Amino acid sequence: MKPLKNSSDIYMFSDEVIDFVRNYYAQDFDLYAKVMETFDTSPSRA
Repeated sequence: MKPLKNSSDIYMFSDEVIDFVRNYYAQDFDLYAKVMETFDTSPSRA
């Protein structure tokens, strides 16, 4: 299982949801990125 880079810091999702979304959109990363932007409601914590 390879979590997304900084996924736990950037997105308020559980690992299971992150994995599901990443796998579901693996063949269309542009769409995946747009979905992630849509659901990114937490401030970035670099």
